[in-house]
Amino acid sequence: MADALYGLIAILGEDPHNRSSRYAIKKLAGLGPGEGQWRIRWREYRLRYDISGTDVVLHSFRHRKQAYE
Repeated sequence: MADALYGLIAILGEDPHNRSSRYAIKKLAGLGPGEGQWRIRWREYRLRYDISGTDVVLHSFRHRKQAYE
């Protein structure tokens, strides 16, 4: 689990908006700032985050089975 989190942090440090289209990143509809507007899939984990200027704010890091409960 820690390896997945470190991998995700590296990706988000490089391209949180997914401008390169290399990652499974999606902006979630219907969510406002502070609610985890962005989602990235990495292996069996899902991480939700917001982007504020140059900062990435992590909201949740869960296994895919619990990510949408």
